[in-house]
Amino acid sequence: MTLLGCMALGKRLIVSKVSSVTDYLKDKKEGVLFEPYNPEDLAEKMQILLDNRELVKKMGKKARLTVRKKFSEPLMAEKIKETLKI
Repeated sequence: MTLLGCMALGKRLIVSKVSSVTDYLKDKKEGVLFEPYNPEDLAEKMQILLDNRELVKKMGKKARLTVRKKFSEPLMAEKIKETLKI
């Protein structure tokens, strides 16, 4: 939920590439993903963010829109309701 909260606020994200994250965030679309336990990859991705202000702004906007379109509380509640109707 913290991830979605940050996305909803349009925060620029750099997070470890794990399955629970990749369900919500696409690399260099809503944020930047780095390989777990790989400090060199993390450093490289941090540099990408530092060097590309326009990309950073676009990712923040895209993250906010993604939450509104796919993961808002009303949408998630409806999906839970549909799942429970099985």
